[in-house]
Amino acid sequence: MTGKYTKKTRAVFLAALMVLSVVAMSATLPGAVVADDHDVEDFSDGERYWQGQTIVVEPADVDNDNGGVFAADATYEIISNDTQGLERQISVSSGEENFTIDTTRFDTGLYDIEESDGTHHGEFRIDEQRLDVDIESDLPVQYEGTAEVEVDSQRSGYTLTVHSDDLDVDEITAAFSDYAGTVDNDSEWLDDDQIALEGVSSIQSLDIDFDGLDAGNYTFEFGAADTTASDEVTIEVAEEGEIDAAFTDRIVSVPQGDVAEIGVDIDGDRDVRIQIGSSDVNYIANATITDTEDGHAIVEFDTFGAGNSTINPAPIAAGEDTDLTFDDQTQNALSSPLVAGNYDMRLFIDGDRVDIGTLRLGDRSTDDVTIHTAPEDVNAGDDLEDILEAASVDNEIAYEDLVIVQVEASGLQGLWESGLNLEAYGVEWEFEHLNPAPNTEGNDIDSAIAEHQDFENNSIYFAFDSDSNGIEEDDQYEFTFTVGEDNPYISSDDDEESVSATFTVAERSIEFSQEEFSVAASDGQVIDGTSNAAAGTEIEVIVEGTGDNPFFMTQDTEVEDGEWAVEFDFSDEAEGAEFDLEVSDVSGAEDEATGVISSAPDDEPEELSLSVGDVTVEEGEDATISGTVTAGDEDVSGEAVLLLNGDEVASEDLELEAGEDATLEATISADDLSVGTHDIELTFDGESATGTLTVEEEAAPPEEEDDTGADDEGADDDDGADDVETPGTDDDDPADDDGQPGFGIAVAIVALLGAAMLALRRQD
Repeated sequence: MTGKYTKKTRAVFLAALMVLSVVAMSATLPGAVVADDHDVEDFSDGERYWQGQTIVVEPADVDNDNGGVFAADATYEIISNDTQGLERQISVSSGEENFTIDTTRFDTGLYDIEESDGTHHGEFRIDEQRLDVDIESDLPVQYEGTAEVEVDSQRSGYTLTVHSDDLDVDEITAAFSDYAGTVDNDSEWLDDDQIALEGVSSIQSLDIDFDGLDAGNYTFEFGAADTTASDEVTIEVAEEGEIDAAFTDRIVSVPQGDVAEIGVDIDGDRDVRIQIGSSDVNYIANATITDTEDGHAIVEFDTFGAGNSTINPAPIAAGEDTDLTFDDQTQNALSSPLVAGNYDMRLFIDGDRVDIGTLRLGDRSTDDVTIHTAPEDVNAGDDLEDILEAASVDNEIAYEDLVIVQVEASGLQGLWESGLNLEAYGVEWEFEHLNPAPNTEGNDIDSAIAEHQDFENNSIYFAFDSDSNGIEEDDQYEFTFTVGEDNPYISSDDDEESVSATFTVAERSIEFSQEEFSVAASDGQVIDGTSNAAAGTEIEVIVEGTGDNPFFMTQDTEVEDGEWAVEFDFSDEAEGAEFDLEVSDVSGAEDEATGVISSAPDDEPEELSLSVGDVTVEEGEDATISGTVTAGDEDVSGEAVLLLNGDEVASEDLELEAGEDATLEATISADDLSVGTHDIELTFDGESATGTLTVEEEAAPPEEEDDTGADDEGADDDDGADDVETPGTDDDDPADDDGQPGFGIAVAIVALLGAAMLALRRQD
């Protein structure tokens, strides 16, 4: 019994394998297999690729194209341009869509794509991506603290993968939640417990947040998603309470001349000494943090005044909302401000170093000027946050609105906050009157200007009313901001930095879009117009009925992008009634118009409509399908397309006036129709309608009458004679064909299973 059971099992198993092989063969697709698209790049002659990427070469790239597939069999060779050695040989067959080149094992250098007969089809370069990941400090990270790592590569804009055997994917995602770009943790190409950081820069600082994680060692493996580049770092997280003081961020970056904010976390009541600089950069500043109430200190370091006791004898100061005192502050004397570069930061307790970090000073710059405006009721002396919330970019200022000039420049904070004379240090600005009256020097804008600083975003703002400082309507001005050679960061007059922008103060205006409005006796009737007032300016629209049916309505709104609009309800007013309109803003600009109430619309507006009829034919008959486009209340034009099963069968460019219609027809040959249902679709102007074409089986011919007079006894017997299948019925329907030669998959499955069962029966 056991032997028979084993043989039966083997037979069934082999039959199943045969069935699966048939199915598998039917699913094979032509063309090369392309890797996951995260590491795939299309071939382009002369392009550079990174080692590890997959290059996709299409027929057109090698002059062997026939409608997107290879026209003929061919063999292509990848030849090293440096050694002339054969790197790889790839054969393709006609009908395939592409071939791929895996560059994982390619050395750096140039490569040619040639046919076996020597025909040259292009070249590409392979470079090896470098990837170095370093942690900014070899000291343990504070418990539930943050570590900073720097990722260095010659490549920018790539995707970086991160994995750790010590964390699951959710924990890794949380650890890198501060990354400013896209964090991907669910793409199919990612390995288990791996995330991807998209758009990484060539020098990228990453914060790793250990909040909620235990103390211990954590190893992070980094790799470029599409190349062979990789590196790893191991970070130690200290036990809770083990570290007495640490930098909140171990890397702090600011431009030269700005004030750096350095956070320090302190555990308990203890003195912590901070040191900025080292003998390597010929500058060292020291100070002692002696008191903190909440365990967190903000230290401000003036990079402009550092090293110059005349400008700032104590460049290390307590930050805002921080209760700190400093004593015993010392620093080196310098003849000029700190140069751009990296400066060590150190924390000490009782002479022992407890943490390290880096202050990065970048080059300062003077970048741009932008003109903004704000409504008249916004004051130049308001908080900058309130001014910017109401402001919009515009170089045409309506008279009486607020003018706001934004200068984008970095590295000015230390000088600005020092109280020194800015001009003495090369910082100047002026307003030049571009269209003064004849024989006059022009107007000066030099008073009643409010200054606002947003050094965190490298911006300085000047705000003033456009009806102050002698400004008149139609005046044009150019504002120029300059950082000249007297500034210590400008080496010569040739390096002077200057930016400028112009603006016009225009006569304030507000207007209706029409001199006379015709509205319906219904709700939602729009009254609109334009204004050059600043966006957000409040306006009032008044409707006052005249004649025998007086009425009065008002609506308030705001200007937006130079336009305004309100809606009124005229449904309770008499048809034919006339009314006056008045619009005004808070500054007194106004306009007038009139209107009349017409009859309310009787019906809803007619819209464009499409229709398709269902069609039924018998097998072997041609079929005519059609669709109709009917214009609504508006004229329409465009291309109408009639499709069957997604394929276009008729089209026509239509131009229909309101209410007109047009019908498209197409006759489908019986040779192109199989028994079953077919989808009809009509498309026009973004709209579509669908229907169904049904092809029914041909009716069986009527049976001939028996002229012999013999009775029909037995005609309805169950001997199976009535079950014999007539040729040309369902099994001959090409719609049911599975695409295989001969019987097809379904019949093959039945035949193979039957053969297996027969074999079993014989063995029994």
